[in-house]
Amino acid sequence: MNDQILRRNILINKISSLQDSISRQEKETLIFELFDYQYDYNTLYKDFCLRLGKDKPNVHEVPDIPLLPISSFKHHVIKTGDWIPETVFKSSGTMQKIRSNHFIRDVNFYHNHSQKLWENHFGSVDDYCFLALLPGYTDRGESSLVSMIQRFISKTERSGSSFVQGKEYVIKDIIKANTKKNIKTVLFGVSFALLELLEKNMVSDKNLIVMETGGMKGLREDMTKEELLKIIKRGFGTEHVFSEFGMTELLSQAYTRENTFFTIPDCMEIRIKQLQDPLEEEVAGKQGILGCIDLANIDTCGFILTEDAGLVNANNEFQLTGRIDNADIRGCNLLMADLM
Repeated sequence: MNDQILRRNILINKISSLQDSISRQEKETLIFELFDYQYDYNTLYKDFCLRLGKDKPNVHEVPDIPLLPISSFKHHVIKTGDWIPETVFKSSGTMQKIRSNHFIRDVNFYHNHSQKLWENHFGSVDDYCFLALLPGYTDRGESSLVSMIQRFISKTERSGSSFVQGKEYVIKDIIKANTKKNIKTVLFGVSFALLELLEKNMVSDKNLIVMETGGMKGLREDMTKEELLKIIKRGFGTEHVFSEFGMTELLSQAYTRENTFFTIPDCMEIRIKQLQDPLEEEVAGKQGILGCIDLANIDTCGFILTEDAGLVNANNEFQLTGRIDNADIRGCNLLMADLM
């Protein structure tokens, strides 16, 4: 067994066995193990680090680790090592012609990891019936979100679990049947589709759990997350409304509890970078560019600078505050274009 395979297997085992009780020191050690591994075996990422003057001896703390612009997944093949993908997850591409490509080496690892994150937050998938309303994702295919929910549906083996686009009329009856059997019903929905469903006035039940996945995709007037959740709660007649944070380029997900702040799972680290200088950390509590370290991205790149604005609160939870507009990110784009 060569060194790369050995190191990858060690990382896979550590990520798969992560516990909620992991200490800060243990987490930082794991982050640096991933950084060392991807620096050594991801040519694109290593070149990016070197152009920033961030070779290994110059990276001493987690904030020093370079975050690869998420747009790189649109223009490059991002892989650590040389391997053949089992599948490729693609972004929805609703608003942009160029779609991000996330090459997946082991789909089963992604499924097991996503299920574990759900169960750490909400309990066993066996306790739920999963419904999905995801136009745009199901239409274009190759979606990581669709793949994850397909896994949840297959694991529950409940007759009502399904994708309900085009047959929204079944939702109300499924909820009633599940309530009698003491089964929780979760409706995963892209934001604009949930609002369209509310306009049809087809579903209102206090037992329904709504999981909004974001994504107005330019089809609706943008609104704050607080406004959106208030409308969903009132319209569906339920207090059980949550948000899911996930991206094509990430294998991990985060979820909210009773507010608009996402709990950061042990496999993720959120860094907020300055708008005009994405190499520098923003002060705590102030809005900046959301950077994400995803320890599950072992085979691609685990160090990502997104195009979302966000902040981290005193409880180490993060909030999305919008997209970075062209004026704010202009300095970032010029810097990154010069480096890539």
